[in-house]
Amino acid sequence: MNQPTWPAEVIAHIPDVVFGLTREGICLLVSPSAEKVLGFSPEQISGQSFFDFCHPDDQQRMRVLIAAGEGAGVCQGKTSSGAYVPLGFIVKPMILEGQQAVIAVARDISERMRKERTLEQAMDITSIGVWEWDFAAGVVTLSESVCRMCGLGEEGRVASPSELVQEIHPDDRSELVQAVKSAKEGGTLNGIFRTSNGLQYLHFRATITKDTNGDPVLMNGTIQDVTERKKVERQLQETVERYTSLKKYNYDAVFSLDLQGRIINGNKVAEHMTGYMASEMSGQPFVRFVGEDKLPPIFEGQINENLIKQIIHRDGTATEVLSTFAPIIINGEQVGLYVIAKDISEQKKLLVAKEAAERTNKAKSQFLAMMSHEIRTPMNGVIGMTDLLLESEGLNETQVEYVHMIRKSGELLLSIINDILDFSKLESGRTPLLSSTFSLRECLQETIQLLSTQALEKHLSLNYEVQADVPDQLTGDVGKLKQVLVNLIGNAIKFTFEGSVLVTVSRPASEDGKQKLQFTVRDTGIGIPEQQREHLFEPFYQLDYYRNRTSEGTGLGLAISKQLVEMMGGEIWVDESQPMEGSTFSFTVSAHFPASQPEEGSAGGAWQTAMNMEKRSLSILVAEDNEINQKVIRKMLEKQGHSVEVVDNGHKVITAVKQRAFDMIFMDVLMPEMDGLEAARILNRDYPKEQRPVIIAVTANALPDDREKCLAAGMDDYMSKPLKSQAIADMIKKYFHL
Repeated sequence: MNQPTWPAEVIAHIPDVVFGLTREGICLLVSPSAEKVLGFSPEQISGQSFFDFCHPDDQQRMRVLIAAGEGAGVCQGKTSSGAYVPLGFIVKPMILEGQQAVIAVARDISERMRKERTLEQAMDITSIGVWEWDFAAGVVTLSESVCRMCGLGEEGRVASPSELVQEIHPDDRSELVQAVKSAKEGGTLNGIFRTSNGLQYLHFRATITKDTNGDPVLMNGTIQDVTERKKVERQLQETVERYTSLKKYNYDAVFSLDLQGRIINGNKVAEHMTGYMASEMSGQPFVRFVGEDKLPPIFEGQINENLIKQIIHRDGTATEVLSTFAPIIINGEQVGLYVIAKDISEQKKLLVAKEAAERTNKAKSQFLAMMSHEIRTPMNGVIGMTDLLLESEGLNETQVEYVHMIRKSGELLLSIINDILDFSKLESGRTPLLSSTFSLRECLQETIQLLSTQALEKHLSLNYEVQADVPDQLTGDVGKLKQVLVNLIGNAIKFTFEGSVLVTVSRPASEDGKQKLQFTVRDTGIGIPEQQREHLFEPFYQLDYYRNRTSEGTGLGLAISKQLVEMMGGEIWVDESQPMEGSTFSFTVSAHFPASQPEEGSAGGAWQTAMNMEKRSLSILVAEDNEINQKVIRKMLEKQGHSVEVVDNGHKVITAVKQRAFDMIFMDVLMPEMDGLEAARILNRDYPKEQRPVIIAVTANALPDDREKCLAAGMDDYMSKPLKSQAIADMIKKYFHL
């Protein structure tokens, strides 16, 4: 067999390094390119052992290759700097200088290896491996990456097709087999399949190689782990589904626009609001549905601003909306805008209704204030004059009876006005609970005493009983408790013509852990028909046979009592009753018992001290524009021994106070030119409190905030008309202990 020889002129021009070696590895010939690749000149290498220029780890492998005389391999070649460079060798036998030798051609494969490493890194980063399916041999060759993905170890290997299929999830195996079959017919494979544990997703790509007859013989391609991508896709899909559901089931209209203001899509509410299907709106300028020539600056970052007021329906009608805007951001860049339009038509209707109700309530309050003022002002004169008449001398019995009748009629009319005002205050929720500590038995005594005259006139027995386990000292709103008792006892007296009225107080067993007291008012009167009991606590309701000339009233007493009792945490009811057999009303209230009791006798001591003070005459200014009321109040005060001056407006009050010193001012609130409130403000501004007179507001109004208005203006106290001599005396005594 002839072996090749290598002419020197050929060797001199080859870029690869050519070594002529004996079978023992002695360098007989070295090409000039060795100096460029290794940094050694041919003279430095010739005669030396080739293996001295190999990396120690590669020397044995290269000895075997050189001894064999033919083959290929890779070796790390030593450079003159001491570094190593990867060399790819091809070894062939030859005759050199008449003896058997080998020629080894070495090429610097640094760049190739760098590219291979880069490719391997890229494949690792992208989780890609290569595979090849030889149909004729029935084997599948898998790279290291594919083996790791499929759980077949860390090194590449050859497997059978069935072994590869077994590493795929059972639900995806038939799909993979069908995809391979289709690829054989169509030329490519492209599909994503789960691994057997269901935790990974592998993307198979491959092409088919066919023989000259067109039969498939080979399939090769890549397998990529796309698990993370599938997770992202799934999360994106969930987001899209949530967003789609949000749009679909949103109660507001949602439009998506591009940056040119054209509609991309709209939800069902948007379709209903515009009268167009989403497919019909798509591509249309949104301004068409706004009713403007051009869009407001909704793309200029003015988010959450109500820049769109209405949406136009295809029939020309408009829906009032409250609009909100949000940018559509993709990859950090705005690509469109969401417009969310809330139909506020119903809200506007509710607002109109609310405003109408508020106007009605305001008109009602104004009417009640006017009614109170216009009726109480003349009633002040009527009742005041009857007081003065009864105190005067020379009236015979008939005249005294007539005066009493006038006074009773006036007080009845005043009671009706008070009932209406009380009901109005409770209905509007403007009656607060005022808590204080009080004596239960004193409260009952005062209430019985207040109504005893009415009972005596009808020769009725009026008494009260308190069970022994009921404490005397309570904390609550004594005023409202008295009001309920007066209503119930007053009704009992009104409809009882002989016999008695009895009030009892007991302490029922606690059912919910809360302490309660029960009040019962029992009479021997005309009773209540069963069919009418359920209506007793309705406003303005009166029993049919109650409506006679001996029982006047508004029918509000029980309705007011019910609301007051419920405010105090209790309930009210009527027990079974038969006509002409009397009736029994009961109610409960939440009870609070103070831990400590006030010392007895302290109130008596205070009263004794006041009685021992020296009495003196006061200088009092009366500000009142009604002539009759001027006379009434003047006479009442003068009878009590006080010096009185009367003026009829606020300006004159200011002037009078400047001219002389007054101890007290009874100030009407409503007066011409300057009212009492403004006059009080000026006095408080111009005089320290200790240097100005005590200011008592006198008003015919009796609405919830009247007292607060007077006190806010700087007045010291408040009285409502009609005024009585005793009420005036009590007010003076409160501030001067006379």
